[in-house]
Amino acid sequence: MNGVISEYSTVRIDMDLSTTDFSVTPDLDSISMNYYERKYISPEPIWAMPGSEEYINFSTLDSFQVELPDFADIGAAFSITVIAKDFEGNNTTSVLQTTNLSVDSGTINITSIPKEEFVDDGIWTGEIILDFAGERKVTLTNGMARGSDIIIIKNPFSKNRLYPNFPNPFRPHKDINTTIQYDLKSDVKSIKVEVYTLSGELVKQWDGEITVGRHRILWDGKNEHKNAVSSGMYIVVINKDGKVMDRRRIVIIK
Repeated sequence: MNGVISEYSTVRIDMDLSTTDFSVTPDLDSISMNYYERKYISPEPIWAMPGSEEYINFSTLDSFQVELPDFADIGAAFSITVIAKDFEGNNTTSVLQTTNLSVDSGTINITSIPKEEFVDDGIWTGEIILDFAGERKVTLTNGMARGSDIIIIKNPFSKNRLYPNFPNPFRPHKDINTTIQYDLKSDVKSIKVEVYTLSGELVKQWDGEITVGRHRILWDGKNEHKNAVSSGMYIVVINKDGKVMDRRRIVIIK
């Protein structure tokens, strides 16, 4: 016991011991204490008054209650609620350091929650994104306090594909842009989207998005020199990691 009995008969016990309930007789002749092993030792102290069997516990953090939806799409933000709990299962604001987030496979876009986020009511709500499909386990840790929940991440992009552009035919004098749209079923190293004439001359090219999901490129009907191309048929080619993934035809009418 690291504490003293002052002239006001107040006792402090530091929680570096596995010590909990204690009592002091009114005449200060004796002190009785009960010991038991705690699963987590907190730096928070306990204060008590002599002659009383009650004490004030400064709501030590024990675990997190994590609430996730049942399902979410890969690469799409979804809501997460985290509730800090003490040893009695009550909400607590006693979160003394940063809380870390992790997922069993893939990556998570938010990896930590500042302790200040729990100050008001012990509850934090935010949005996270996961990039790996399947049953995923999201875990929060803060010292020895832990909590987790399971979510099913769905991948609606089951194959790599290049869609027909729209509008098609494309009339630059009427339509501001035509949209080139493609899906990626997983992350890749590089994407090149290119427009060619039927004779194989390169007209326009872009570095496309490389992450899983659906992506769009707008083309205004101009070449690399910002000159309007002629009416006719063109070929859109999408290259994934240096190899042709798919191709489509675009018709331009002036």
